[in-house]
Amino acid sequence: MLSILLSVTLILLLCPNGASGQNIVCMMLHCKDESKNCMLDSDCRSALACITGCGTKNETCMFDCLYSYEDDVFDTFMKCAFTEYKCITMVSPDPDFRCKPPHLPLKTLPAQQLKGSWYIVLGLNPNFDCFDCQITTFYPSNNSNSLFVNEHFDVHTIDGKLKHKLVNETAMQNNASFQGLLEYKSMQMGHETTTEWRILYQDPKLSYMIGYYCGHVASDWYYEGSVVFSRNPELSSEIMTEVKGQMTTLGLPVDQFCAPKTSNCF
Repeated sequence: MLSILLSVTLILLLCPNGASGQNIVCMMLHCKDESKNCMLDSDCRSALACITGCGTKNETCMFDCLYSYEDDVFDTFMKCAFTEYKCITMVSPDPDFRCKPPHLPLKTLPAQQLKGSWYIVLGLNPNFDCFDCQITTFYPSNNSNSLFVNEHFDVHTIDGKLKHKLVNETAMQNNASFQGLLEYKSMQMGHETTTEWRILYQDPKLSYMIGYYCGHVASDWYYEGSVVFSRNPELSSEIMTEVKGQMTTLGLPVDQFCAPKTSNCF
């Protein structure tokens, strides 16, 4: 009986206007332990309660909740209920949204030029690109067409804490005609994500590059953004002027980019 009550509670939290007997049966059959563990875990409960207060259209609110309270218990529950068995379906905040790539990717970009660590010094999407201390590191893999990617960043949580986050991904160079086109795969917050990254420009000294990405979680939940990667945590005023000139040429809205903190990181 306790497991049934826990599953019903989770269903009502996540979809108060769309709970059904089918949802509950699915949770009981496939995600009973994950549901129980979530309800017994304070962060998992807080994440679900917080998300419920956001409604279905406030994406910024949703991600504030997720980044503040997400933990391994929450990820395991989401993977079971959303990804593996689809007991609960995710409502897109904007079903009509589709990405609008500003430019073609680079035709030539050897993997060797990506390897190592890059600071994100400018970012476009406030939900994904403006965290402090974003450091992306590319590592070689056994497959010559792929790289391992580690993304470190800091999150200031709703309750005033600072969390150091890490996302592990795999990047594939699948198009020989456009080596600057990378397909990222990862599991984040219990969801399988696929993201197309385009490296739009890399300076001749290989000290910075400008990237754009378009990704999706569910079939109709798309997201996009753009960042400037730099080998150095800070850009001189001269280089910044050059970067913004290149961004304008690529059709990016320079005045909408944030400048995350990049000093004294980790």
